[in-house]
Amino acid sequence: MARPGRRGGGHLGTDPGHPVRPTAAAIELGDFVVDNDPNEDPLRKREKTVEAVVNSPDAAGSSVDADGITERTRLEQALGESGERFRNLMENVPGVSIQGYRTDGVIIYWNRASERVYGYTAEEAIGRNLGDLIVPPELRPLFLQCLETGKGLKESGEFMPAGELLLLHKDGHRVPVYSMHTAVCLQDQEPVLFCLDVDLSERKRAEKALAARTEQLDALRAVTAEITRELDLTKLLTLLTQRVAELARAGNAAVFLWEQSESALIPRARHGVGAWVDEMRIRLGEGLVGRVAEQRQGVLANDYRRSPYAHPRVLAQETISAVMAEPLLYHDQLLGVLVVDNEETGRPFSLED
Repeated sequence: MARPGRRGGGHLGTDPGHPVRPTAAAIELGDFVVDNDPNEDPLRKREKTVEAVVNSPDAAGSSVDADGITERTRLEQALGESGERFRNLMENVPGVSIQGYRTDGVIIYWNRASERVYGYTAEEAIGRNLGDLIVPPELRPLFLQCLETGKGLKESGEFMPAGELLLLHKDGHRVPVYSMHTAVCLQDQEPVLFCLDVDLSERKRAEKALAARTEQLDALRAVTAEITRELDLTKLLTLLTQRVAELARAGNAAVFLWEQSESALIPRARHGVGAWVDEMRIRLGEGLVGRVAEQRQGVLANDYRRSPYAHPRVLAQETISAVMAEPLLYHDQLLGVLVVDNEETGRPFSLED
């Protein structure tokens, strides 16, 4: 079966043994009219209700107005337009993926948003079992319970509590959604179940980023308070390098201070890095540290070993592949450079770091 209004494919007719008998409520509320054909599109069933109304004996005797248009024609046009609007709403409702399925779990409807959220096209999804497509193993018992509940429904409406779930994408990753479950029930007809999912991926990413940022700020406040209590400069700088390495999840950290008398950057504190660094004297523009001091701008190099600013002494002593450095300034006056690397961790740095 194909999705109405989007792809090709025929629709099966109403079971002649169970003719649809439309009601005023069904017409006014736009409810689905469902026959016993398991592959019938619910939206097509609604159109059949319209056809049944306009072809009924009552409609056949409709009067003709001055323009020669019968009440029957007006009713047909009005209900047809209503059905098309409803179909477009279901198909194009922004941000809500809608799946329609029978009480055995077989999918009969799959809108555009479902394609985006779960990765399956309508042709791939329709006719397959919803549980096999997007329900992870740990939620299968809940899904089977949902189907059993659906089989006994007598009234339309929500039949399972709404809530957040982690469902499966076609490529295997989990998709966080807020899922709502509703059913359409008509007398002597099998209920049609619908799942309406709102994709929470972007919100979850934002929440995760906010939590990480909050954690960093809390740590920074703690470091600031700790540093302000230390009066000895050497101890202060050693504490600074240690805390910076922890915050940046770095292997090594060091502080180079600018010594005007020697016109060089001299290491004054280090964390993780070996004692060999104490002998270094770095001129402005020399290596990555010297460039940062000269340009008064930070540098992030995730391919340090092939960087034009890689220092030969560092390459000989360390196995690092990523380095991040920032100038230490006071009223535009250069005080030094703070540098961290990924020795032992091996992880690249990001702008957030």
